[in-house]
Amino acid sequence: MRRTITIIVAIVVLLGIGFFFVNRQQQTAQEPEFEILREATASRGQISSTVNAVGSIEPEALVTLTFGAGGTIQEVLVERGQTVQEGDVLAFVDTAELQLSVQQAQDALRIQELTLQQRLNTAPSAATLASAQADIDSAAAGVAAAEANLASAEASVLQAQAQKSQLLNGPTAGQIANAEAQIASAQATQDNAQRAYDATIQCFTIQLPGGGEEEQCPGLGDPEEQARVQLNNANLALAAAEAALADLRSVATSADIQSADAAIAIAEANVLASQANVASAEASLARAQAAYDRQLEPPTDDEIAILEAQIASAQTNLELAQLRLDQSIIVAPITGTVAAVNINEGEQASPGAPALTVVDEGAFHITVNVDEIDIDQVALGQAVDISIDALPDQAVIGEIAEIAPTSASAGGVVTYLVTINIEESEEFTLRPGMSANASIVVQEIADVLVVPNWAIRLDRETGDALVNVQRSEEIIEEVVVETGLRNEQFSEVQSGLSEGDVVVVTDQRESFSFFGGGEQ
Repeated sequence: MRRTITIIVAIVVLLGIGFFFVNRQQQTAQEPEFEILREATASRGQISSTVNAVGSIEPEALVTLTFGAGGTIQEVLVERGQTVQEGDVLAFVDTAELQLSVQQAQDALRIQELTLQQRLNTAPSAATLASAQADIDSAAAGVAAAEANLASAEASVLQAQAQKSQLLNGPTAGQIANAEAQIASAQATQDNAQRAYDATIQCFTIQLPGGGEEEQCPGLGDPEEQARVQLNNANLALAAAEAALADLRSVATSADIQSADAAIAIAEANVLASQANVASAEASLARAQAAYDRQLEPPTDDEIAILEAQIASAQTNLELAQLRLDQSIIVAPITGTVAAVNINEGEQASPGAPALTVVDEGAFHITVNVDEIDIDQVALGQAVDISIDALPDQAVIGEIAEIAPTSASAGGVVTYLVTINIEESEEFTLRPGMSANASIVVQEIADVLVVPNWAIRLDRETGDALVNVQRSEEIIEEVVVETGLRNEQFSEVQSGLSEGDVVVVTDQRESFSFFGGGEQ
């Protein structure tokens, strides 16, 4: 009996133990087999895609000014920290000589303008025409004189040639007869002159009434002098006639022939010179006539073009002189503050060397380098959120103002320079050089379904984007979603989820997240 009770007790214990383990297993099967690490609710909202870059605050304009011309710095009119207006004179060198050059160029331009005006509007005066006609008459007389000289030179050539021919051929009978006749005539003239002279020197003795005698020579004095001169001339003429006959009868020597050739050459050279003189005189006459004709004709297009070109040249000279004067004066190109003064009065200005620096602190911008991968998303006018290290609590807004058309490369990375203008605000004060981070909003969509990036993972085999959705406390469903716009934290879900769905990450399956971070 006792044994039976023991067996029954043992059976009850075994049944109890079995019941305990079965009940424990059922309880274990009903409890969830996972732990939720992160969760978020899919909601509708706005999502923006940004391109981030870093840079530093720069003023709207920072201009380094220089002298364009050398000289002694006469006066510096500003000091560091002074506010100047656009157009203010800041400094200048001694400009006395440059001002005179400008005045001289202005006078030259005025002369050229008056010359053109006179040519277009003024008719020639009677005095001008008379002067031009006098030039023509003088030139015509010059032509006549040159032609006469040419005729004389040509005659001299013929005469020299005839004399040589006579030397070579000897005198003709007629020439000898003529020479003898010349001697006879000269002899007769000499005889008459001799008798006349003898008569003038004859004296006579006359009886005086008182019985005395007196010798008188009536031909002495002026008659005797005249007769003596005539007798001397007659003797010379006779000697010349006799010498001419002797020359005719003499035989020509080689020296005589060479002399005759030289006389011919000289005469021919005189002909050439006379011909050149005739041509020159005719050219002078033509110029004088043309000048006279121009006085009566209106100006030609070419003449006006020449006068206008002279005016343009004078204008260029004036602009050059004015430029040199302007380069000797430093004028503020912008309204701003003088940031640096590198010159002193009395020093020699060095063209091109930094003299003054003016900064415009009324507006600021930043320039950032955008990677070539992102540059296609950047466009003019896009909004930019700017965070400044020195102003961590200030919201600064900017706008894309300029995108460089060409790239730059540094360390193998290709980037493009982008300029961002900063909107003015009274809530903060910017200073050049402050560090800034720019988030360029390249795309923005409102009223779309968004989830954190950490909730989306990528199936490496299929390429699908997957999300874990908590359907209940015990059920986690993995769904395929189609994504759209994303940024560093959130992604747009175009299909696969509904507003209000809870997306989770559990300890049961931690897959690779293709989309990166994001906050719960």
